[in-house]
Amino acid sequence: MDYYIFEIQQFCHRIRSLNKVIKAYDEKIEQAYRSNEDYEMFQSFPGAGPSIGPRLMAFFGGDRDKFKSVNEVLKISEIAPVTIQSGKMNIVRRRFLCDRFTQLSFVEFANNSIRSSIWAHEFYYHKKALNIPHFTILRALAYKWIRIMYRCWKTRTPYNEKTYLEVLEKRQPAWFQKFVN
Repeated sequence: MDYYIFEIQQFCHRIRSLNKVIKAYDEKIEQAYRSNEDYEMFQSFPGAGPSIGPRLMAFFGGDRDKFKSVNEVLKISEIAPVTIQSGKMNIVRRRFLCDRFTQLSFVEFANNSIRSSIWAHEFYYHKKALNIPHFTILRALAYKWIRIMYRCWKTRTPYNEKTYLEVLEKRQPAWFQKFVN
């Protein structure tokens, strides 16, 4: 019986040591994130927060010539769907063989944005009313957010919800009609 107590104590000691290392890394990441010139821009995205903001910033990086177009960003982020065509058959599906961490970072951000962004909230609940599965909606929302992020990143402009709502009022997408009226 003493053997198990000793083993449990060893595991607890390892966990405490790892927690100290993780805390040190978190502090370094936070410091690098806050000192980056793009901090204000990535912090402006509703729902980015202290854990997802640095992940988004790391994905985009500081080199504005890294991505030639938003479509390239969508493919590299693994959010863009895959289209399979053969004759009359046309299938559009999500990517399965991909960098799950990057894909999940954008999906997590999209999920957080539902609580912080008016239009993201309306988009999500409009699609939910159409019985579209939760993660399918989040990937579609992430797709929209990446397009917005790319534009902000390229122009070094922080995101402004009011500006985007004005754009949506002009475009009047179907899911936004109910929100405006």
